[in-house]
Amino acid sequence: MRTALSLIGFGFTIFQFFQHLQESSGVEKKVHAARNFGVSLVAIGIFLLVMGIYGHVRFMLELRTEHKRFVSAGLIPDDRFPY
Repeated sequence: MRTALSLIGFGFTIFQFFQHLQESSGVEKKVHAARNFGVSLVAIGIFLLVMGIYGHVRFMLELRTEHKRFVSAGLIPDDRFPY
């Protein structure tokens, strides 16, 4: 999660930095390499964030299933405590 959020933030920073640099230099030629690189970092970060959320939800559902199995087998006490 931290890496995904860092990639998203770094993508925005790269884009803003190079956009400001290009505007301050007065160059007429528009190069979109920095924008493409920033957008790709943001896209990778969003993909990793979605995959992290999916993995977390799947893991929590497995834990709840295992908890119910242990309770029904009598290995742990009843559901007196929250997950």
